[in-house]
Amino acid sequence: MIDVLIIDKENTIAPAIDAGEASVLVYDDEIRALHAAEAMRPDIVVLNYTVREQDTAAFIALLTRASKRSKIVLIAENLTDEAVIECLMAGAKGYLQLSEVDKFINKLLQAVQAGEAWITRRMVAMLLDKLRSHAVCSG
Repeated sequence: MIDVLIIDKENTIAPAIDAGEASVLVYDDEIRALHAAEAMRPDIVVLNYTVREQDTAAFIALLTRASKRSKIVLIAENLTDEAVIECLMAGAKGYLQLSEVDKFINKLLQAVQAGEAWITRRMVAMLLDKLRSHAVCSG
């Protein structure tokens, strides 16, 4: 059983999760969710981008520090590549389009729990480019 903490003001994610595969807690308040993540250290934190909008990457960094063992996954609709990369660099392990939650959320949870990232190959290439540019700048 995977322990999942969902941060979602719209309750669009939890109904799609198979209750036989995951134990789910849902928070619609990001501060309470941050405290819960720190106290409970769930396997996976699923964050709806609409909770923090442009401040999502900073919030992911806070979540990462609060619960180092938790893997964070971002759910959003049509984010720019740059916004997704920023969230991945902040600590997210995956990104899923909101319109694909019903179809892929359970596969995503299994993959991320197994240590995989849930991003497209194109995102992998962009992330590698970003990491290389950081290495060149700092080296």
